[in-house]
Amino acid sequence: MNLSIIAELIWAASFAGHVALLAILLYRRRWRAFPVFTGYIAFHAVETPLLFFLYTPHSVALYGKVYWSGALIDFAFQLGIVFEVARNVMKPTGTWLRDARKQFLLGGAGGLLLAAALTWWLTPPDTHGLHRLEVKGNLFAAFLICELFPIISSTAKNLGLGWRNHVLAITQGFGAWIVVSLVTEALRGYFGVWKYSSPLIYAHQVAYIGALMYWAVQMWRDEPVRQPISNELRQYIIALHNRAEYDLSKLGN
Repeated sequence: MNLSIIAELIWAASFAGHVALLAILLYRRRWRAFPVFTGYIAFHAVETPLLFFLYTPHSVALYGKVYWSGALIDFAFQLGIVFEVARNVMKPTGTWLRDARKQFLLGGAGGLLLAAALTWWLTPPDTHGLHRLEVKGNLFAAFLICELFPIISSTAKNLGLGWRNHVLAITQGFGAWIVVSLVTEALRGYFGVWKYSSPLIYAHQVAYIGALMYWAVQMWRDEPVRQPISNELRQYIIALHNRAEYDLSKLGN
């Protein structure tokens, strides 16, 4: 289980990127607004060197357990980041906007079904057992997340909701990386796990390192002064406030 020079460089760059981004998130206190995203980066800052040191002929079984456990945790984190982005965009008052929540849940349910159907339809040739499960799992994650971020963007636009720059940066970084991931995993699903495997894996990893660098730059910068909210959202907030005062007055009586 020897690594090529390219693989070692990619592994080192990934570790350095996670550590640098985690330091920025903590130092600039971005973790307060994005605890799930910060947890995701911290998890990979620990997992990356651990997998590197376990990648030996004497630790095959342990490496497999850590790798598959990490893959499940990674997927859970990615879904959590989707909802964290949605929360930041669609809860400007601390409470989900009714129409925003309905549109997001409906779109999310549709995206889940579509991702499951596409993953079931695309069967990797010459793969069996865990290898097939790995490709199909990666495809499902890529399909689902690639669909959910546009749903958030479309819902926010339809309701006249604003995007904070840091939220947009997370979305753009994930969006670009997921598109590359989707293409590489689809090609792996088409050609099989072994054919063209190394170049496709390298492309996927380099795209992720690019996302880490982009996030680091954007998270270091301060957000610009927010623009005034739309009249529609202002009226909604006023109505929500009046409704809360009315309910409180009834409770007082």
